[in-house]
Amino acid sequence: MMLAFALVGLVLMLSQFLFKPANQGPKQQTPARVEQAKAPVGNPPAPSKALTETDTSAGAQPVTANNEQLTTLDTKVFHIVFSNKGGVAKSWQLKAYKDSQGKPLELVNEKAAEKTWYPLAFLYDNQKPSTDPNFAYMVPTVTDGGLGLRFEFSNGRTRAVKSLRFGQDSYLFDVTSELSESNAGIPHMLAWRGGFGDRTAYAAAANMKTLYFDSAQNKLIEQDQKVAKKRSCDRVGPVLIRWNRR
Repeated sequence: MMLAFALVGLVLMLSQFLFKPANQGPKQQTPARVEQAKAPVGNPPAPSKALTETDTSAGAQPVTANNEQLTTLDTKVFHIVFSNKGGVAKSWQLKAYKDSQGKPLELVNEKAAEKTWYPLAFLYDNQKPSTDPNFAYMVPTVTDGGLGLRFEFSNGRTRAVKSLRFGQDSYLFDVTSELSESNAGIPHMLAWRGGFGDRTAYAAAANMKTLYFDSAQNKLIEQDQKVAKKRSCDRVGPVLIRWNRR
């Protein structure tokens, strides 16, 4: 009997150390985290008034100019005058080439452009935007240290962006265009209509040559005008265009 009582007493003593109540455990080491965890859960704080107005109105702000603005871009080979009305080229001269009157060769046909619109205008396949950006005053921005130009227009529904980037002594330039209606892209092209080249030359169809820039040889190649039928359409005179549309 005495041995049994001794064993029971030993078990009770050991249970005090092995099974401590939860309210007698060690104190928490990180009271700050515990306070944060015990903080009452409610609705998140409302954003400030300024932040709310900026977030909700940023996408609705129109991007448009009030009148026509002309921007001149000069490189060693080009002298170009752009208009923000549609982001088109109103004059495009080749400095190293002369027309029949000895003046820098003008590639833009001014009279034809009045009917067909100026080079680099938007041309639509089937769908046409509710607002034609070709006749909208876009916002021009000079980029790339004066060798680039960006046009943007948005009225909250129709959005159009056109970016150009030139090299200082290269006939090759890059064009990127974007056109969307209610955030949905619209298939389109950039057109150069109304002719290209020297229209002052006598008997131009018989005497003029075909010119294209060979990137591999880094020079202009001159051939008879009939060879143009065998060339790809992106080789137009000495001007080469790399175009990406979205």
